Amino acid sequence: IGRWAFEDCTKLETVDLPDTVNHIGAEAFVNCTGLTEINYPLSWASVTTWNGGQIFRGCSSLTSIVIPEGVTAIPAFAFDCSDSLKSVQLPSTLVTIKNKAFARCYALETITIPASVTSLEDNAFSNCTQLQNISMSEGLESIGRWAFEGCTKLETVVLPDTVNHIGAEAFLNCKKLREINYPLAWTSITTWNGGRIFAGCTALTSITIPEGVTAIPAFAFDCADYLKSVQ
Repeated sequence: IGRWAFEDCTKLETVDLPDTVNHIGAEAFVNCTGLTEINYPLSWASVTTWNGGQIFRGCSSLTSIVIPEGVTAIPAFAFDCSDSLKSVQLPSTLVTIKNKAFARCYALETITIPASVTSLEDNAFSNCTQLQNISMSEGLESIGRWAFEGCTKLETVVLPDTVNHIGAEAFLNCKKLREINYPLAWTSITTWNGGRIFAGCTALTSITIPEGVTAIPAFAFDCADYLKSVQ
C-alpha cells in the first residue's frame, strides 16, 4: 500500500487489511478522521518513510490497536505520530519493537511489553507525552537510544534485571521520572554526545546500585544533572 493511498478519506470507518500486506507507505491513512477500526496484517514488515511514518496521523477516531499473535517484530515507524492512539495490545510472540515504532503517540497512556520482547530499538516510544505506565518483563535485554525521550509524564520505571544495554539519552527529558532501578545485568551503553541517559530528568535525585553489581558501565550516569545521592 503506497504513500498517501487513502489520505483524507474522512468517511472511511473500517479497514480490513489482508495478512499478505507486507509494506505500507508513509501517511497512507493520514487524516482519515472517521477511521475507528483497522487490523494489523501478519506479514507487515516495512514502511516507506516521509517525515517519519505518520501512517495514522490525524486519525482522531482510531484509539486502539491489537497486534495479533504470530507477529515477531513491529516495523520501524509503524505507528509513528498516531496521535489519538491510547491503547496498544502486544502479542506474546513479539521479539522486537523497531525504531520509532510508537514515537509521537501523544495520547498513549500505558503499555505492557510482553516477556518475549528482547529489544526496544532507538526512539521506540520517544515523545509519548502522556505515557505514565510502562511494564517491562524479564527477558528484555536492550533499550535503544532515545527510547523514552520526552516521555514527560513517566514517573516510575522498573527495568528487568536482564537489561544489559541502554542507549544514549534513553530517558532524556523525562521530567517527572523520580524512580528507576538499576538492572543487575547492565554492562554497556551506546554513546551519543556522551551517555546522557538521564539528562534533563529533573525529578531523579537519587539512585541505588544493588548488591551484586561489580562494574558501572562507562557513561552510565553521564550528565544526570539532578542526581544528588548515589548508594
